Amino acid sequence: MREEFLGFADKLIGQDDLVSVYESLIKIFDENCLFHEEGACNEKLWHITQKPELYKKVGDVFANKVGNFEVAFHAYNRYIQFSDENFYRNYMRAVKKLGYEYDKPDEDDYTLEIIKLCDAFDAIVYMMICLFRQKEYNAIFEMDKKLYEMQCKINEYIARYPDIDSESYVNDNVYSIKHLSQILSENKHHNDINLLAIKYDNTNKQAYINIIGDYITYKNYNEAIHFYNCTYSNIFSLSNTNNIVDICWHVSDYYRDNFDFYNSVYFQKHALEIYMKEV
Repeated sequence: MREEFLGFADKLIGQDDLVSVYESLIKIFDENCLFHEEGACNEKLWHITQKPELYKKVGDVFANKVGNFEVAFHAYNRYIQFSDENFYRNYMRAVKKLGYEYDKPDEDDYTLEIIKLCDAFDAIVYMMICLFRQKEYNAIFEMDKKLYEMQCKINEYIARYPDIDSESYVNDNVYSIKHLSQILSENKHHNDINLLAIKYDNTNKQAYINIIGDYITYKNYNEAIHFYNCTYSNIFSLSNTNNIVDICWHVSDYYRDNFDFYNSVYFQKHALEIYMKEV
């Protein structure tokens, strides 16, 4: 999967053979139960081909596999709109008369290159999520370089065409990268992965807590104090401390507040053990 994904990333960056890339990713994501990513790639494929049946596939994925009927509803409406625009207008008028929310027609210009570039950025993020689920951590860092290349290409395009309204598409990328950060921080025992999560979203508190907790678990107390004071406390406006017991209680409180009582008690135990050795 690593080599295949790196090849896909190069094609996405070069905007080469996009239809084949998305068709391949749709199949891979389906096989790996990444249904949100499968549905999203069907939509990105529609941006290129404008085949209405792709929006029906998006609706089917979100309705039957994800269980998100709001997204499915909008996708099905797009399918009707792009299949028969005249029927769509009459259909939506009837929907509005019955008091239901009106789903406005999609009038974006999908010939814009910025859309395809931002779609490619998202697709690289999706591949990184897939690699994380497969625990191919080294490959994630290789894909991170591809993501940076893609971001540079988007930035160059925006600088070259400042009059094109690209904000909504770029905002989608920001959401994607923050979502990736949250997923990476599900891993509690790989500090390099958690540092990458922080790189993508420096307000992702779970990633910081994972690193501090890992230092405490392996009794690297000086490293825990240094990371807490020099990195964590600055982001979250906390007072510095040189007391590792206080840091243990802070980590325990974080898990308690997030209803993870096993880890809350685990770090309470560390706090009490360290305290008893000090007195």
